Amino acid sequence: MRVATWNVNSLRARLDHVEKWLALESPDVLCLQETKVTDNEFPTDTFSRLGYETVRAGQRSYNGVAILARHPISDVRVGLWDSPPEEDRRALSATVRGVRVFSIYVPNGKSLDSPAYAEKLAWLERLRVTLDKTCDPESPIVIGGDFNVAHDERDVFDPLAMAGQIHFTNVERAAVDRLLGFGLSDAFRLLEPAGGLFSWWDYRMAAFRRDRGLRIDYLFVSRAVAAGLVGAHIDKAPRGWDKPSDHTPVVVDFRL
Repeated sequence: MRVATWNVNSLRARLDHVEKWLALESPDVLCLQETKVTDNEFPTDTFSRLGYETVRAGQRSYNGVAILARHPISDVRVGLWDSPPEEDRRALSATVRGVRVFSIYVPNGKSLDSPAYAEKLAWLERLRVTLDKTCDPESPIVIGGDFNVAHDERDVFDPLAMAGQIHFTNVERAAVDRLLGFGLSDAFRLLEPAGGLFSWWDYRMAAFRRDRGLRIDYLFVSRAVAAGLVGAHIDKAPRGWDKPSDHTPVVVDFRL
């Protein structure tokens, strides 16, 4: 089973990129973030023609998450366990072929002195509580998304310069550790110990050309999935396409 995650930074602007990538890579499941379209505007028919069922939780101009699958989708849940109806659309979960799949877009946090930073940390804790309340850690689980946190020094282009900066504070990294403590592993890191492999590059300062990036997009998997893991990679190609997202797809392959 192939599961991928991709922050597309506007599905309206990059639908052709998603279509192209689906044709090239044929994932069983694709988790999308920052779709930035309402549910009524979501291109369901386009993906249906490509053989994908879709579920989505969107809002105009901001946020938005979706799950695309080549298999039946069931048990859909929008938001975290305690999300009010009006909350930003940042979390979506569903079951595909017996695997509980989450598409997650963690708040950015903005800066260390912003109220958004505390909200980010609280949101990550709420995600952990959502797992505690709704999932069995021994069951097949994949959590894909943009976490807006670089988990360790291998995940940033310059650990010394980034130390203590937003996305790479000890507190944020500890919040990810707390999430992993549910019984999850970083699928990519299980197979690829090398640093300097990134999923996001700033649009500014020729960051992609200079490979000054961060790895902030993850596929966290439960033990049941990790046991069947056969591959994981970051596909840099779409970041080099015309008018790309600042993120690129991350992919995991496993046997059920």
